[in-house]
Amino acid sequence: MLPKSQGEAVMTQGFVLIQAASKDFFIPGFKLVFRTVGYSGADIRNLVNEGAIMSVRKGHSKIYQQDIVDVLDKQLLEGMGVLLTEEEQQKCEESVSFEKKRLLAVHEAGHIVLAHLFPRFDWHAFSQLLPGGKETAISVFYPREDMLDQGYTTFGYMKMQMVVAHGGRCAERVVFGDEITDGGRDDLEKITKIAREMVISPANSRLGLTALTKRVGLMDRPDSPDGELIKYRWDDPFVIPANMTLEVSELFSRELTRVCIISSIHIWVCSI
Repeated sequence: MLPKSQGEAVMTQGFVLIQAASKDFFIPGFKLVFRTVGYSGADIRNLVNEGAIMSVRKGHSKIYQQDIVDVLDKQLLEGMGVLLTEEEQQKCEESVSFEKKRLLAVHEAGHIVLAHLFPRFDWHAFSQLLPGGKETAISVFYPREDMLDQGYTTFGYMKMQMVVAHGGRCAERVVFGDEITDGGRDDLEKITKIAREMVISPANSRLGLTALTKRVGLMDRPDSPDGELIKYRWDDPFVIPANMTLEVSELFSRELTRVCIISSIHIWVCSI
């Protein structure tokens, strides 16, 4: 049986770690629950074994939490196809200019700073510069327990996602001025997608599908013979998409302005 929540994960981890540990082991496993939700007892036992191998390679006499974290990072990077040996990674890093590294670091710091300003946002696991030698940076986040348990997404959480996604480009703008890059295209796509979801959501009292259907009303015969179960009376079919596009743009711009203000306050973190 797989653990689905933090409590179940802690119980599973605690049991397996106690069974596997000896006097040479030192693992405060309770800090690893966010990264091992969904692991079975066998998975965690294998993780501990990999951690033991990692600790030996580092010359440790005990398994420390960082050894387990390094194994999790290694597994994640392997799954992404960006794992290199230390020598290969170092060679790639040496081939990239300092200016490029600083740009990537500032962009990623913008995401991380914004994420840490929201106590209820996803937990930041780690970040890596030039993963697999690629001229990019990645940050890995894991959802908190309450987000896993509730089974739905709130408007507040969606706004937090937009803010954090805006953080990279805003940090670039604050630190480098007009020398902002187009490296945040994925961020822009994510923000736009979230904004669209918020606009068409039934919870949107002005343009959501529920509000629109109440406003325009059903036709007299919803069971029409042409195969459509429900038909609506759209008086101005082009106005609604235009209004939705406008609202997406306003939502995008509003959160962008908000993030740039926050980023300017915390510029000292991004510009170190």
